[in-house]
Amino acid sequence: MKQLIIFAILMPAAVAAEMPKLPAALQQAVPPGWAATYYASGDLNGDKRADAALIIQQQNPALRLKNEGLGADVLDTNPRRLLVLVRENKGYRLLAQSPDSLLPPQASLEAPCLQDPLDEKAQDEAVIGIKRGRLWLNVSYWLSCGSYETQINRYQFRYQNGVMRLIGADGLSFSRASHDESYYSANFLNGKVKMVTGVNQSRAEHHRPRERWTQLAHTPETDLQRMQALPNLWKTEDD
Repeated sequence: MKQLIIFAILMPAAVAAEMPKLPAALQQAVPPGWAATYYASGDLNGDKRADAALIIQQQNPALRLKNEGLGADVLDTNPRRLLVLVRENKGYRLLAQSPDSLLPPQASLEAPCLQDPLDEKAQDEAVIGIKRGRLWLNVSYWLSCGSYETQINRYQFRYQNGVMRLIGADGLSFSRASHDESYYSANFLNGKVKMVTGVNQSRAEHHRPRERWTQLAHTPETDLQRMQALPNLWKTEDD
């Protein structure tokens, strides 16, 4: 798994993901002026029926901005949403919808060199998926200019007390210059975070792994519908 992640963040993708073909019952969940970009199915609420998760993106031409500096020639800043739908007898019911601020856009004027954070070709695996009752979301950070630091974060959500709740996350930070690596595993149910630093699989003289447990600096919002941003898991109370 680590080798796949490292390879992914060393090799940026050059081709945009194709629009998924949605089942007819799910197409009506996509509002006018939006398009589904990622789709996953699986049982989330334990009723043995296939529920669904969609990432949708607004298709407003005015938010595709011309860029005359570094980065792509056109920056697509259209907002994205994560939708979670549960299967019922007559179709699907919308269970949760993220605010437009939660998911990073495909591009931004503030970071024109940032590759699309939701690019599954760069991550070498799907952006969203459902497995064993959990919904996971992969978000990567890779810049073609301005920084050698790259990150991949996986967030896990679970259906709990009628809402989709963020319960955990795992991540890797990797320097393309020094090949130094750091890992974390966060539990949002108890606020505990395991950090591993000092990893360097390319240079033995710099490979001095250190493990420590710490506490989240603050308790983030974990209800998908109320989350305004994904938690910054590299900041803890000990930092």
